[in-house]
Amino acid sequence: MKNFDTYSARLTGNPFLFFEMKTTAGLLLKGLSKQEISRKVREENLFQYKTTKSIGKRLNAVLLRLDVLDNTLLKLLVNASSETAKIIALYTIMKTDLLFYEFMQEEFKTKHLLRQDRLERVDLVSYFARKGEQSSTVAGWQDYTIHKLIQVYIRILIDAGLIKDEKSLIISAPVMEPNLKQHLKINGEEQYIQAMLGGS
Repeated sequence: MKNFDTYSARLTGNPFLFFEMKTTAGLLLKGLSKQEISRKVREENLFQYKTTKSIGKRLNAVLLRLDVLDNTLLKLLVNASSETAKIIALYTIMKTDLLFYEFMQEEFKTKHLLRQDRLERVDLVSYFARKGEQSSTVAGWQDYTIHKLIQVYIRILIDAGLIKDEKSLIISAPVMEPNLKQHLKINGEEQYIQAMLGGS
């Protein structure tokens, strides 16, 4: 597995991508190679995009995320309930994007621990300001990039089922299926459970 240990703004162009991930994961489980998947997705427009312009970029992002899943999690992504599959999709984003992972640890988990029922936009603004002080990479980003990342972070949490809607930003922690929680624990991934649910 790759080690994603640098800050990146790649999420501005690659949001939750849940449909794309489930579609691609299904092809992987059928034994198709990445090259075969790329050809099939493009030729049959499996992502159902109006134009093919962004398929390559999105597919690369999807394959990068799916790369962190073992076969058990890949099967759950494809076959489990929508709620469970979305948690796995969120897990892959945390595994492949350090800045988003640290946001989940430092801001979202803290909301759970303090029993606060909503995420405030100021929390995200403060988070990126703090990271700008800590990282020359983040400090070098334009205001537009930060604004876009804030929008994408909120949208990811909504799509994953961890926030109810964009207006209220009320936190709505999903129930994690015991088999998924146990599998993550066995593989030493408890910090990801805690980041999403606020506890172990």
